[in-house]
Amino acid sequence: MAALNFLGQRLGIPATRLLDADELRWTRVDADLRLASGDWQADADAGAGEHAQAQIELVGGSPEIAVDRAREALTMADTVGNRKAAISAGLTLAWASRRMGRTAEVAAALQTAAETARTYERVSQLRDILTEWADLLAETGDHAGAYELSREALQLGH
Repeated sequence: MAALNFLGQRLGIPATRLLDADELRWTRVDADLRLASGDWQADADAGAGEHAQAQIELVGGSPEIAVDRAREALTMADTVGNRKAAISAGLTLAWASRRMGRTAEVAAALQTAAETARTYERVSQLRDILTEWADLLAETGDHAGAYELSREALQLGH
């Protein structure tokens, strides 16, 4: 419940709303309609709700559902141009895919998130992504690649 309270505070909603998945789940069409109507904040909030649901599902032991929610949050964030949210959703997608043992999908999600973070100079997010990616490479035996990513992350500073 502490995690739900934390997420609720971050999203500015009561924690009990996070338990009702149907209320927060929006489709791509919903996001597109809100974007077309000029309601950017509502559209951005919808992506935040999907991302929060993805994190809840991941912590709750449902990585398959978390993958779906993270993909939807990523799509919504991309639709409204919210790069920070897109990178965060990409990281959640990577974590959920990793829990499922889908190494190739994890690498692809991290690579996409890293490219976005580099392009939009999201340094702190890039550092986190590179660290995760280096861990993945080390686990799969690519120690040279892991070293290069770790080195790049360290060069970014704190």
